[in-house]
Amino acid sequence: MRILIQLYFNALKFFLVFCLISIVCLIFLNVVLRYGFNSGINISVELSRFLFVWMVFSGAIIVLHENGHVAVEALVRKLPRLGALSVVILAKLCMIFVGVLLLDGSWKQMMLNWSTLSPTVGMPMGYFYLTGVIFSVLSIWVQIIASFEVVLKYSRGGEVLKNEERQL
Repeated sequence: MRILIQLYFNALKFFLVFCLISIVCLIFLNVVLRYGFNSGINISVELSRFLFVWMVFSGAIIVLHENGHVAVEALVRKLPRLGALSVVILAKLCMIFVGVLLLDGSWKQMMLNWSTLSPTVGMPMGYFYLTGVIFSVLSIWVQIIASFEVVLKYSRGGEVLKNEERQL
């Protein structure tokens, strides 16, 4: 199972690279065409914005999975093990709650805008809001798995927080 998850996140990283390269190429080509030949690619701005949104949400899932987000653990490290476990689980539950709120709002926006077409590309604007739906489902899943891992680590006598220190 871990191999499949790792393959998924590696594919997501390649998707990020594809999005970034596509954005750079579209914008660069559009700038060259506008200033050099007084023409341009009509869909480049809208498609770049679409790819940027997908890139940001996909990157956020990767960071959430790898615990690369900013965390202030100074207080939690000073608590006893049970207190640290309680605070960490409470934080995970809050993130799950926010994920549910994001899922609800993104789903409603996606359904409202599914019949609205984007002005230049002509694709449904629901795809734009689908990123929020996918992000929220995956973030809820990542947080649930992380919560179980924290409880299992605690029950085996391990530390609630990771011992590794990140250096900037």
